[in-house]
Order: sequence, then structure tokens, then C-alpha cells
Amino acid sequence: MQSSSLHKIPTERAVRFPNATRAQLPKLERTSPWLCKERKFSTCGNVDFSPKEQHSAKDADRVITDAFIKNVMRISEQQAQSIRQIVRETAGVAARARLFGSRLDDAARGGDLDLLVEIPSSVDRPAALAARLSARISRAMDGRSVDVVLLAPNLRRLPIHDLSLREGVTL
Repeated sequence: MQSSSLHKIPTERAVRFPNATRAQLPKLERTSPWLCKERKFSTCGNVDFSPKEQHSAKDADRVITDAFIKNVMRISEQQAQSIRQIVRETAGVAARARLFGSRLDDAARGGDLDLLVEIPSSVDRPAALAARLSARISRAMDGRSVDVVLLAPNLRRLPIHDLSLREGVTL
């Protein structure tokens, strides 16, 4: 089934996705029209409608295969929650963590954890804060190496900040 323009993700929106997710967009565009058409059965309010009668196990497999995007972060939800908690405790409740780098590449194996920590207020001792965050998160990740990049109003903005903002995933 060809995807209509309704189901096509515009280029200006596609660039907002991390590279690993962006690679899955054509598959999602092909699946989207089929899912929309099939969903109409279940939302039309027909009391005689039975999904088991209308859809087979093969249909269910198709949805899972075609529409499923793997967890592109290669960290568990529990690990992401730990990172969020450590960032809030260490850098302040308004701080946000963004994962970037090899952990967003589902085809990659191993690798360190690259984090951008966005802090809305000035940071007095950035090197000490980055080291403290790295050590605490590394312990929570069973000793995995953690690289922390800080972004705050009083710190010089570098190309790594732009890269991580563009390609990173907020935890």
C-alpha cells in the first residue's frame, strides 16, 4: 500500500527525530494508512463488531512488525528513571537530561553513555558538577562509562551542544 501525503512525515519534522528513529520513518509511513483504515472498524460504534472476527493473528503480527520501533535508546526505562532522578538531585529539579551518541544507534553494541544535562540557571563549578553526575550515574549503570556535557546560560556553547540538542532524546 502506498502512503498518501496525509501519512507522509514532512522533511522539516523528520529532522527532529534521532537518526535511528528517522531510519524507521519510511516503514511507519507505509504502515500508517493500513492502521488508520483498520482502526475505523473499531471506532464506528457497531456493537456487533468483534476484533477477533475481523482481525487474524497474522494481522496482529503485521502491526507488531510494521509499526513497532525498537527502544532506540538502548537503556531500560528503570535506568532512564535513575538518570532523571540523579540529575534532579545533583543539578536541581529544573535540570533535564538528554541522551545522545552511540546509545541511540540500535545497531551499535556496548559503548559509553553520552548525556547532555540542561540547567536553566548558572553553574558555579561546572567541572565538579559534571564529574559528580558522571560518577553517580556510572554507579547506577553498573560501572558503565558516562560522559556528561553541561549546558547552562553561563557556559560557552560548543558544537557538541548543538549536536546533542538536535539528535538527542530527552529522558
